[in-house]
Amino acid sequence: MSATLDVRGCDMFVPLVDLDSTESASAIVGALQTSGFLLLKSPLLPPTLLQRALAASKEVLLSPDAAKYGVQEHTATPPQLPDPKRYALRNYKELPTLTPAAAPTSGEVLTELYDAMEEVKLQLLTAMAVGLNLNDPSCFIKLHQEKNNTLRLLHYLPVSETQGNRCKEHSDYGSVTLLLTDGSPGLEAFNDKANRWVPVPHVEGAVVVNIGSLMSAWTKGSLRATLHRVAGPASQASDTEPEELRQAC
Repeated sequence: MSATLDVRGCDMFVPLVDLDSTESASAIVGALQTSGFLLLKSPLLPPTLLQRALAASKEVLLSPDAAKYGVQEHTATPPQLPDPKRYALRNYKELPTLTPAAAPTSGEVLTELYDAMEEVKLQLLTAMAVGLNLNDPSCFIKLHQEKNNTLRLLHYLPVSETQGNRCKEHSDYGSVTLLLTDGSPGLEAFNDKANRWVPVPHVEGAVVVNIGSLMSAWTKGSLRATLHRVAGPASQASDTEPEELRQAC
């Protein structure tokens, strides 16, 4: 099986990689050294689980009693809304408490996702060490023994056509991010060679992987913590089709 899959919408800047491939280690490291981003497929993350998890997240975030589950909302006075979003941060022990009336099994589904993501994370960390030709394939796993993970549920709020970035440009501060998206346009990574913001593709059944500043530091910059953002209709230097960004509102 080929490590990099040829899928419409993916390119060499954000490639699609099969974690179960014998060549996945080199493909993963190659992508993370080039752009810091990739799309990842794994048998541990079947499309049915990802779809159920997206539905459960939506039920929690849009629940009438969302505040009960720690959901917060960032809004401000128009025309510019800095990082307008609804979100919740939860650790593993808190997930079973996410039981909105409309979807009482949401916590169970999100716990199932968390467990699957944890196993994918361990396999990914091993593949990264192997791809970097490190002496100890488990060296990155040893740096994650406390399992200090957080599951963040996130929903970007509607904005006007004059809105710039819906989430400002930034790089993540941790080691590695695994992101499940519903395909709504706007997520972009910065291609410094082209000096443009490139849309991160969505592929059904795949999750987005990107490197944080901590992992970049551990690898002395070999793996890149790339700037990324969520673009709005008026964002500058974007390679996302303007109509797609307007529809995302």
